[in-house]
Amino acid sequence: MKEGELAELEGEDYIHLTRALRVRPGEILQMVDAAGVRFEGHIEGVDRRGVTLKALRPMPPDPVLPPLRVALCAPKAAAFEDALDAAVQLGATEFIPLASGRSQKLPLDRADRWQRMVRESCCQSLRAVPMRILPEQTIADFLRGDPEGLRLIAWQGGSGLEPIGSSDPVTLVLGPEGGFEESEMDLALANGWRPVRLGTLILRVPVALSAALGAIRAMRRP
Repeated sequence: MKEGELAELEGEDYIHLTRALRVRPGEILQMVDAAGVRFEGHIEGVDRRGVTLKALRPMPPDPVLPPLRVALCAPKAAAFEDALDAAVQLGATEFIPLASGRSQKLPLDRADRWQRMVRESCCQSLRAVPMRILPEQTIADFLRGDPEGLRLIAWQGGSGLEPIGSSDPVTLVLGPEGGFEESEMDLALANGWRPVRLGTLILRVPVALSAALGAIRAMRRP
């Protein structure tokens, strides 16, 4: 949007603004438009059909996020969606569902829903560049790949994280609710994946993902 331009927000944006944020005329909000530009907007009016917004001024662009890929052995649908939401808010740039020995089968009709969830999470966190959801892979194919940068796999037998460069690419693999099979961990170790431990407790998938991404953010150094 350009400075001074008016926009009528309807549909999902209208529902989020009126039901979740409960905006009122006269309020100033920070927004992200369809082109990924962040700006301050003034609520001009709210009615039963939409919210009228006036763009006031552009805001500084998002800092460039370092490459952070999350490969998740698919849990149950609700946990998968919670993990998606957390990954967006914690700065993941790519999300890859994995099929493993103990993972769940993903529904075939949820792709549009997941894209909407990513968009909503971006709005929540004022993130202009959305996380990409890539096609599902088998864990064996993924572990045999050669992603750039640091390769981490969450495992109780691993060690703690060490400092990570501020722009170093990181790929993180997380297991399903039942954990990795022994052959899967053997394959990971044989292909140079570094096991990292997330603590002494067994965590649910969304919590484990949040803990891992939080630790990666905390360990990044200038």
